[in-house]
Amino acid sequence: MTQEPTTLALDATGTTDSAARSAMTTSVKAYVCLAVAHAMVDCFSTTWAMFKTLAGLDLARAGLLASIGFFIASLLQPVIGAVADHGHRRRLVLLGCCFVSLNALLGPLSMTGDFIHSPAGYAAMFGVLMLSWLGGA
Repeated sequence: MTQEPTTLALDATGTTDSAARSAMTTSVKAYVCLAVAHAMVDCFSTTWAMFKTLAGLDLARAGLLASIGFFIASLLQPVIGAVADHGHRRRLVLLGCCFVSLNALLGPLSMTGDFIHSPAGYAAMFGVLMLSWLGGA
């Protein structure tokens, strides 16, 4: 049995088939990672609506926290976009996912007894929510 020599086929751009396949595989992996990150952001960003009711928070204060946080995050979106455009996209996606996952801390915060209903508790919630909303921006 003799083995025939393998030849590399070049496509129109002058790259080999294996290089094109490798580039496509990398693109698919990046797409899947971005889709998972986006789904994670969407899932975690809806926890505030349930949390404020389950924790028995004053709805006026909870609404004020949400309004201020969303407003600040919206104002900072162009800044975050400019940072991403200067070569920091991957870091911002990872950092955003980490920040959004901080919403998971709202559960333990609600188990602190009366602290959650104090001004310091609202400040702690605002800090967690602000980082989370910045992560979603």
